[in-house]
Amino acid sequence: MSLRNLFSDRRKQGQPSDPELASDPVLQANPEPATAQNTGMQVEPSSVNLASHYGVAIDSMLPQGAGRYWKVRQVRHLSPEENQGRHHIFVQAHFHPDSTSDEVLFLVEWEDGSQEYKLRRSRRESIGHVAMFTWQVCNVQMLGAPSEVVSGLTANHPDELLEDGTRSGNTLFHHSFQIEFEEVIEETEESIIHGLVSNGVGLTLRLVSDNEILGEGTIPRSGSYRFKSIPAGDCVLQVIDPDSGDLVVESQIVELDGSNEIELDLDVPEAPAASEPAPAAPATESPESPTPALDNSLPPTPVPSAEPLTPAVPPAPVASSSADLPAVPAAPPVQPVAPAQPAAPLQAAGVLSVKTIDHYILFGPREHFATKVYLPLLVGELTATGATFGFSADEAVHARRVTILASPDVVGPEVDQNLQLQGTVVQRAYGDLATIRAAIGLAT
Repeated sequence: MSLRNLFSDRRKQGQPSDPELASDPVLQANPEPATAQNTGMQVEPSSVNLASHYGVAIDSMLPQGAGRYWKVRQVRHLSPEENQGRHHIFVQAHFHPDSTSDEVLFLVEWEDGSQEYKLRRSRRESIGHVAMFTWQVCNVQMLGAPSEVVSGLTANHPDELLEDGTRSGNTLFHHSFQIEFEEVIEETEESIIHGLVSNGVGLTLRLVSDNEILGEGTIPRSGSYRFKSIPAGDCVLQVIDPDSGDLVVESQIVELDGSNEIELDLDVPEAPAASEPAPAAPATESPESPTPALDNSLPPTPVPSAEPLTPAVPPAPVASSSADLPAVPAAPPVQPVAPAQPAAPLQAAGVLSVKTIDHYILFGPREHFATKVYLPLLVGELTATGATFGFSADEAVHARRVTILASPDVVGPEVDQNLQLQGTVVQRAYGDLATIRAAIGLAT
C-alpha cells in the first residue's frame, strides 16, 4: 500500500474520483471531495476515542465557551487491512470554514524529544504521517491555539491473529493510529483566563468566584489551560490534589470585566525527594499497611514489553514521503543468563523479615523510561487493589506477597531470590498494557 502522495502537491480541483484514496487509510476513512471544507460536524463523546483499549487517552482542558481551539474529532487504531504492517501515526487537520490560517503545525512528543510537522489546508496536504519506533510512546497535539492532546500512542502492542490463527498486518511494533483534529472557532463577549501551570501534571485546576466553582479540569502534560466565557467579577485559580482534596497553590485575585483577556501562569512547588525507607518495625508491633497514594511530583511507573526486550531511547520520528516505508525491526530479545547471586540477602541468613504489608506491587526504577510512561495509565487499577505499590525491593521484603511488574532486565532475578529467602510469595508479570492490567486484577 503506497503513501507516496500523503504530502504531494495539490491536484487539479474537480476530480472527486481519485484512485489513490483507496490506498491511503486516512483518506479512505474520509472520502470527501478535494474541494470540500469542514462544516464543524459535532461528534458524540462516546465515538471520539475508539482506541482507549490500546492505552490511548485524550487530555483536555478545553472550555465549553467561545474561542478558537483544536478538538479531537476522532482517534482510532487501524485494522490489519488498513495498516499493512506499518507503525505510524496519521494526523489530519480539519480547518474551520472561517479560519484565516492556510497551514498549521502539529507537535509529536516522546521521552526526551519532540518534533513539529506542518499541515496545509489543501485536502491532501492536510494529512501527515510520522513513523513510531520500537519502545516509543508518543503524544500528539496541534499548535497555534489551545489543543486537546492525544497520549499513549505506541506500536508496542502484541500480535493480533486472524480467525485462522495466522499473523495479520498488526504485529508487535507494527500498529498504527489515525487522529483527526477539528478547528473550532466561536465568538465571545465574555472574559478569558489562560496560561501555563508548571509541575502540575495530573492535578486539578479550578476557577472559583465567591466560593462557587466556575470550571475545573485536569492539568495536561503541556501544562496549558484556558477558561472562557467567564462573567465579570473577582475570581481565583486553585490547584487541587485530586486524591486528598487539599489546596496546593492559589493565585492572586483576578478582576474580570466581562470582556478582558488575562494571562496568568502558576508554579507548583516540586515535592522533596523521597527519603530512605524506615527500618522494619519490631516483631511485637503490628502497624497497619500504608495506604497507596500517587505522588504527582514524581515520574510515573512501568509497563514492560510483551517480551523481555532491551529498551532503547528511540530516534526522532521522521515524517516520511517515500512510497514504501520499511518496517522497524523489534529489538533483539535478551539472551538468558545464569541468575546473579546476591551479594548478601536482604536479611541475615535464617532471620525472616517482619511482614507488616499484606501485598506489595513492585515497579522498576522511577527514572526508567517505561516507569515514566505507564504509571499514569495504571493509577485507577492500582488504587482499586488497595495494595501498597512502589519502587523499592527493601520495602517489598516486608510484604507477605509481592507482584513484580517489570521484566528481568529492569528488575533483576536476584530480587525474586532475596524475597523468596525471606518467606515472601513472589509472582512476576510483564508485557503489553492489557497483560499488566490483568495481572494487577488477578493479584487482588
